[in-house]
Amino acid sequence: MATNAGSPGDIPADSFKGVEVDGEAVLVSNIGGTFYAVSDICTHLQCNLSDGGQLSGTTITCECHGSGFNVTNGEVVNGPARTPLKAFNVQVTGNEVQVSA
Repeated sequence: MATNAGSPGDIPADSFKGVEVDGEAVLVSNIGGTFYAVSDICTHLQCNLSDGGQLSGTTITCECHGSGFNVTNGEVVNGPARTPLKAFNVQVTGNEVQVSA
């Protein structure tokens, strides 16, 4: 089942927002008008990426220890994290950004 993460206007281009999807913390990003969703929890020491993370292009950098992740697919860009973030499905339907596992 999909969860409404808000309207596309709630997440301006080249920004992100933390939401909850089926009990999981999810980071929804708008990269140039395309929406992506990955786990909001860094796989290194479980810091919350939406609280203080920095987005540069498609990379979100965790404020705790500097791990970087590609928000389009969850892959690790730079460590110390070694495990990628879980990726979620995103679909824009009407005026809603829908996220599902």
